[in-house]
Amino acid sequence: MDLIRLYFKTKKLQKIQNEIYDDFLKEKKESKNRNIQEIASSYQNEDELIEDEILELHTKYLKQATARLMLPLPEHPSYWNRSRITGMNHLSAKGLLKVRKSIREAYSPILLWIAAITGLIGAATGLVSTIGKTF
Repeated sequence: MDLIRLYFKTKKLQKIQNEIYDDFLKEKKESKNRNIQEIASSYQNEDELIEDEILELHTKYLKQATARLMLPLPEHPSYWNRSRITGMNHLSAKGLLKVRKSIREAYSPILLWIAAITGLIGAATGLVSTIGKTF
């Protein structure tokens, strides 16, 4: 899964999540005699399911990125959460941060070389342009 697909799938799920929340607020406002706890519990499972799907998408994307870079995934239980709805494991907030940090650290030497080469190309272009104007 590439970053663009992850972005659009996440946005789609967040839109659905917002619609569910709007429906919850509408029903809460319309119901006068019903207990708010009953209304909230009916929408909570849907919200949790979508949240789990979003976390699962991000976990899958980061697992693929770490596999591509041959980086280890954190094994400590504090980096993982088990979904109450689906029962699947996904990275916790702490785990997401740790994996993203390790990916950034793996890419930093590559980005340094890209920046250096871009600078050299810019300097060479400026030099050629200056030399071309003098002759």
